[in-house]
Amino acid sequence: MVGHFFHRSIPNPNEFYSMARSRIFEKYQNEWKTDTAIFSSLDSYIKFKPNHGLEDYLSVAMDKRHLNALSRFRLHSHRLAIEMGRHVDLNREQRLCVYCNAEQIEDEVHFLLVCELYEELRRPLFPFIIGLNTHDAFVFLLHSTAPNIIRLVAKFVYLAFIKRSKV
Repeated sequence: MVGHFFHRSIPNPNEFYSMARSRIFEKYQNEWKTDTAIFSSLDSYIKFKPNHGLEDYLSVAMDKRHLNALSRFRLHSHRLAIEMGRHVDLNREQRLCVYCNAEQIEDEVHFLLVCELYEELRRPLFPFIIGLNTHDAFVFLLHSTAPNIIRLVAKFVYLAFIKRSKV
């Protein structure tokens, strides 16, 4: 196949490969952004993952249980009401948190920043999000590139999943 590109009309095959690869990736990224915007199940996902690519949290050294919990949380592979209700066709407004009195939808934002059940576990995150509104705090915590913040969020998610399973 390489021989096909040594045609006289392509002066530099390496430049052609580079350009083609770049254009294909750009097209893929645009389609990825369009596709993620279509699905309501990806609402929280696109808040903290605006671009396609390897996430920093995957290369941070941490307890494997914490990494697993954070990955499950970010990929919607969890048992929060927002996901469980989706699997049984429950209206979004009915997927309320049963672990606190906030009468809010139990989604990733509620779990990470609002639910009273995890208030004590959440304390180590406070210094980093003080003064931020809920949306900005959520994006900051899940889009952070700082290893210490990534580890704190992963540990919180892990411990909160355990606490939740015991209630």
